[in-house]
Amino acid sequence: MGHVTFLWSLGAGVALTLAAVSFVLWLTNRRDPASLMLFIIAVAAAASAYLELRMLHSADADEYGAWLRLFHIPGFLSLVGQVLFVYFFLRTGRLWLATAIIAARSVVLVVNFSVLPNFNFSHIASLRHEMFLGEQISTIGAAASRPGWRAFALVSLVLMMVYYLDAAVRQWRMGGREARRKALVVLLGIVLPAAWSIAYTQLIIFGVIHAVPLSSIPMYFGALVVLVYELGRDFLVGRRAAMELAKLQSQFAQMERASMLGQLTSAITHELAQPMGATVINAYTALHYLEREDPDIEKLRAILQGIRKDCQSNVELLAKLRQMFKSRPIEMRPLEVKQIILDVVRLISSEASAKKVSLSLAIQPDLPLILGDRVHLVQVLLNLLMNSIQALQVCAIDARRIVVEARADDMKGQVEVIVRDFGHGIPDDIVSKVFAPFFTTKADGMGVGLTLSRTIVEAHGGNLWADQSAKQEGAIFHFTLQQA
Repeated sequence: MGHVTFLWSLGAGVALTLAAVSFVLWLTNRRDPASLMLFIIAVAAAASAYLELRMLHSADADEYGAWLRLFHIPGFLSLVGQVLFVYFFLRTGRLWLATAIIAARSVVLVVNFSVLPNFNFSHIASLRHEMFLGEQISTIGAAASRPGWRAFALVSLVLMMVYYLDAAVRQWRMGGREARRKALVVLLGIVLPAAWSIAYTQLIIFGVIHAVPLSSIPMYFGALVVLVYELGRDFLVGRRAAMELAKLQSQFAQMERASMLGQLTSAITHELAQPMGATVINAYTALHYLEREDPDIEKLRAILQGIRKDCQSNVELLAKLRQMFKSRPIEMRPLEVKQIILDVVRLISSEASAKKVSLSLAIQPDLPLILGDRVHLVQVLLNLLMNSIQALQVCAIDARRIVVEARADDMKGQVEVIVRDFGHGIPDDIVSKVFAPFFTTKADGMGVGLTLSRTIVEAHGGNLWADQSAKQEGAIFHFTLQQA
């Protein structure tokens, strides 16, 4: 294998590697089309390297012209990819100018496959066979460039350079370190390599220089290395920002749980007071039996079992409350939706009773297990129920009803939980805002409850939404969870 074959093959391999990196970057953030454009440029570079090798090893002028004709396809894709990359990366390019450039190059591509041997030349009479890097290659000998259309193509390339420079200058003028850095990336990664490649290929086509390969590889790889580095840097910065955001969300979740538990203080006190009161009474009764000359052991055993049961009930409640105060990541485990619902209902039953709200359940028998984190899912359901309880306070007592439903959707592999109340519902003018961060209609609300709840459900692979389609009064919230 000669040096030319090795270098061009190596270039194709590097291009495919960069294509894979760009594609992974795009998959991790599909809202960023700049990575997808880099993927297209890299694939086009690999195809160009292959076609250039075929051109350099052509046996005659006809074969060279045929390969050069095909070379226009990856060249077109690379150019379109670069134009769109600049548009999506800087967000300062003029869309009408980008559209005009792509339309003009589309015309060049169509004409290229409408004439022989290709767009660049009306006739290739002969080739030169030269030694280049220790390997014999074929270069253009006697040839005639195609008149008329060449000027059209050259104008489109000049417009492309104007587009790049205009976008970079407008980005630079925005001010700020980040804006200027991005402008420099485009200048160094696209503008300079493109200017060099355009000048080099035009000098070959017009016969000014000879005995050198017709190649766009330096333009491709100069741009690709710089731009993939830049997107990789942006990806790492984005990951760091995402981690910081996740940390803040965890802190907000903990604060929201503390806020909800603060609202449930009287209910929790009632839950603890009942078994503690029963424990005190049972302890006095046990002492009374022990004072007898012949105490009834069976009755004492029953009393002590009652004391143990009441104490265990308080221990379990306190353990669950302690869990909710902890800051912790989501830990996915198989869970019973029914038990989660019952735990939350028990926690808020005293609050609901105090607020004259009736709670009823409609849980499908034999629900399949779901994958989830108990503490975080308790927070979601607790938030929805507390919102409903508060919303019902403006309603007549006989209308203060909440129904919690749970049912399986085996076709989708999900379990759906529905919380519906029979209050006044969500006004149409705010229904689109209820999941927005820091939006609240409560005087003392933080505005993060529903936002965090949706984030938690989505982290479980489900969805949370407000149902406005049902023809009934009240608010209806649905959320889905994946079956285990």
